[in-house]
Amino acid sequence: MKMRKLILTIVLVGCGVTYNVRVVDQATNQPIDAKLTVKKGDKVIKQQEAKGGQAKVGLSRGEFLLQGESNNYYTDSVRISPQNREITLALEPMKSLVVRSIDGRTQNPVSAQVELTYPDNKKEQKTGEVVQFDNLRSGKYSIKVSAKDYEEYKQDIQLTKTETLLVRLNYTITNATVKIVDDKGKPVKNATVTLRDGAGNEYKAITDETGNAKISVPAGTYTIKGSGEGYVTNAKVVQLQPGDTTLDLSIARSGIFKVYFDFDKSDIRSDADATLKIACDLVKEVQNQTNKFSIKIEGHADQRGTDAYNLALSDRRAKSVLNYITQVCGIDRKYIKTFAFGERQPEDKGCDMKNKSIWENTRDNSPIHWFNWNKEQELNSATPCQKNRRAVVLTTRTDQVKKSSVEYDFGNYCSVDGNIEGDYSGIILTIELQ
Repeated sequence: MKMRKLILTIVLVGCGVTYNVRVVDQATNQPIDAKLTVKKGDKVIKQQEAKGGQAKVGLSRGEFLLQGESNNYYTDSVRISPQNREITLALEPMKSLVVRSIDGRTQNPVSAQVELTYPDNKKEQKTGEVVQFDNLRSGKYSIKVSAKDYEEYKQDIQLTKTETLLVRLNYTITNATVKIVDDKGKPVKNATVTLRDGAGNEYKAITDETGNAKISVPAGTYTIKGSGEGYVTNAKVVQLQPGDTTLDLSIARSGIFKVYFDFDKSDIRSDADATLKIACDLVKEVQNQTNKFSIKIEGHADQRGTDAYNLALSDRRAKSVLNYITQVCGIDRKYIKTFAFGERQPEDKGCDMKNKSIWENTRDNSPIHWFNWNKEQELNSATPCQKNRRAVVLTTRTDQVKKSSVEYDFGNYCSVDGNIEGDYSGIILTIELQ
């Protein structure tokens, strides 16, 4: 009887296996509650709970698939056999990526489209000020954030845990308020403001009662023009930064611009060509409005050489500009008169025969783009002699301005900043593009 009892006990021990199962968080190694499922092939053999991350699972001998699952974790599984009865299931926590989009200047929220690219190149898109992508695994992701009027943002992310990403978007639009005034500083209403970029795109607005026009454009370099009935169109080049800005532009009955020449030369050089191309557009706008206008071209020279030689040189410079305006711009010769002043009206009197150090630097032929936004810097770096080797072009309207518009004082010509340019019988506008 005792022998039979012993044999039975041996059979019972030999038929089953107990597995000690531990379930932990993959990132922290802390125990977690989980549901355990044992499968053999596609058949579920057993299910039980691992409380506090611990469970003892009794099974018959053989190989099985042990699967663990828990809320907010990815399911993990392992093959088990009697050779290894201590089992640890490390479940990977599900991760989230939260993307908050704000304006880099104001810190205000921006509604943006966020595109997430998964490690397997699958893509998902969501839109909002704050978007959240859930059920993510560890790995390398890419995001692309797009919003109207903002620069596109891209970033690669190695995701190892739930993260919140703050995206500061760069605003790309300039919200410009452009004020158009006359030569006395009085606002001009119903004037047309045109901004033109390097690609030829144009943006237009009309001034209100206060002479202001509001216009929004992508940040960049523009030629800004102001035009109105009875006025000579004025223009300047501006470098617009993202954000809000205020610009002033003056228009008057007359406009003036200058081109510069190399020492002892009268041919049009590249910086003068750039100036003349813009000036041509402005003159054409006047011609499209009225045939009552005139163009005066003055030639000038520095003091090196005889008075007679410089007079002839300044005449050639005036004629060179005349040919450009008629041949390239297509302006009728009947509107144009040329004058030669030689060395008698220097723009900078520092270029004097008595100043030998200046004359030793006769090779200086500084390029000066009269319409360029950094013109002031270029003028400051040019020698006095370079400033005197020039031609001055004056365009004047001779039609009448309506009395209801603006009162005019036809006295000395004044520049856009009010400085006297010369003692002429009319008003001029110095077009200085900055």
